[in-house]
Amino acid sequence: MGQTIGRAPIQSEALPFLNIPRATILNLWEAFNDIAEGFGLTLQEFRDIIRVALKDTLMCSDKRLDCLSETLFHRFDTDRNGLVDSLEVLSCLGLVSGMSFDEKVWYLFGIYDFDESGVLTVDEFTLALRASVCGLIKVAGMDDDCDGVMFREREMDRIAANAFVDNETMTTTTLTVGDGRARTTITREELVKYARNTPEIVSWIAFFGDFDEVEVETIAEDNSCENSSSSNGNTLSTPPDLLFRRCKGAFAIMDRDSGADAWRAITEKGCDWKRDTEEDVEAWRQTIPFSAPSDAPLADDNAVLLAPRMSLTLEWIYGRNSLLTLGSNNAVYTNRGDIVYPAGAVAVKYSHQGKDCEMQHHYMDHSDYITCIAVYYEAKDEATLIATGQIGAIPKINVWDADQVETLVSLFGFHKVGISHIDFSPSGTYIISIGMDKHQTIALYEWRKRRTVFTSRSTTHPIHDVRFLNSDHEIATVGYRHVHFWTLSECGLSRSRGLFGKKSVRQTVTCVVKFSNVVVTGGANGDLCLWEGRTCVKTIKGHHCGSVTVLRSVAGDGENNNDDVTNKGGLCCATSDGKIHLYNYSFELYATYNTATYGEMMTSHVTSLDW
Repeated sequence: MGQTIGRAPIQSEALPFLNIPRATILNLWEAFNDIAEGFGLTLQEFRDIIRVALKDTLMCSDKRLDCLSETLFHRFDTDRNGLVDSLEVLSCLGLVSGMSFDEKVWYLFGIYDFDESGVLTVDEFTLALRASVCGLIKVAGMDDDCDGVMFREREMDRIAANAFVDNETMTTTTLTVGDGRARTTITREELVKYARNTPEIVSWIAFFGDFDEVEVETIAEDNSCENSSSSNGNTLSTPPDLLFRRCKGAFAIMDRDSGADAWRAITEKGCDWKRDTEEDVEAWRQTIPFSAPSDAPLADDNAVLLAPRMSLTLEWIYGRNSLLTLGSNNAVYTNRGDIVYPAGAVAVKYSHQGKDCEMQHHYMDHSDYITCIAVYYEAKDEATLIATGQIGAIPKINVWDADQVETLVSLFGFHKVGISHIDFSPSGTYIISIGMDKHQTIALYEWRKRRTVFTSRSTTHPIHDVRFLNSDHEIATVGYRHVHFWTLSECGLSRSRGLFGKKSVRQTVTCVVKFSNVVVTGGANGDLCLWEGRTCVKTIKGHHCGSVTVLRSVAGDGENNNDDVTNKGGLCCATSDGKIHLYNYSFELYATYNTATYGEMMTSHVTSLDW
């Protein structure tokens, strides 16, 4: 069997059958049980099963579907006897489907649990490995000589046998059946755990998984470095590298923590701090940081200049940071009802306790422009934790107490240029961050311990949002024509591409949120997409003409009452045309608010939303 690297070269006959959703794969299994007379399928049985299970998914005519079925049948019928092994077909289509790793193992377990006892024997597991690998090799068109078959079968026998060994006692797990005899068995949960810790199984499932989609409708968009726009003409965002374009010297002069070392390295090389970058930088961006005082005091060689006796105290900040990328919701509530938002390099906590009682507290432990903000509400003491990221030569993430306005932890060292997005995990244990470099680097921190759990490059395309989903182990990133789902395991973060399928169109995805039992993403064309697993299962057409800019889910007292979204929770959707839409748990539009009616605004583009 061995380990594999890269992605399998799938033959053309099997391409239409890649990335099938989980529900359709289960329908395929049911159709086989209803139609097939045995484990050897004839061409007619094969056509009938495909037609019953896959017609709605593949969305093609009966004639076209029969043609696809026939070509796939001949791909599996390598000995040309007019029959194909149903176990090979069912296992193979499940492994190249859009299901997750665990779902694929669960699916295979159900196929080979012939007596429906809830356990597999070593013979059943060996058959599952052999049939699965044989089917995968056929759809990949890989060489299958006699020596290779014998070696592969010996490897699969070894892997199957190892599944029934207790690592602690080095004994086999046994189950006593009705006749009193003992036989080796493994449960579904044990099989999933074993598969995840077996490199050969992990590499083969990865080798035949996460395929790019074929025949998917794509919205034409401009992905130039100057602008990222929706098809309806609304400007979505300016890429971070243009918003915060600076030379290394400019980064150094703004960085109080590590800027001195960076500046020394530049000057020792004899570089011009204004020309140490390949890109042209506007002159005005360099003027303020390096402007000398017009009437600076002069001192003799033996004199010592003391700091002025007078100093300035910051009382009030007008305005906030608006030069942020999509999905960067930059205004949040605390547990006490205060509002926290960034303004320059300062995080402002605004308190409104009455008509004539307004107050600002200023968090000033950042050295440069704050680019992102995340909030976590402590359940025990009702404290509010804020995480803020910035730009800089060595940008940092500060986690601080909103009540005391004091830094708890500072994280830095991995990202360069800046941090575009951050989020707390549901338990508050982890923080995920996205860098502003060209590789959109991703980092996962166990922030209380100041420990970096995982770092990696993600994509060269812009990322517009990152969010934890159901648990600390599930993360989604979205951006230019992509949705990526990340799973945290003992080996780190593994990535799977979201499948738009026939239910949606591939487009720029602007934001993501977990709502009820599905994942919801907002698109550049104003649509909302609902995801189960990594497959788009439904699209809700936008009730507006703008792009979705922010999504927020609000937990309520329950999900059964759809009449009152205020008390029962719901989904908030903000758009670039200045509207805020509220949906209930059935994704029915409950209310719409137009921000233009609340006063004069420089722009109707809604960039932040909280409830």
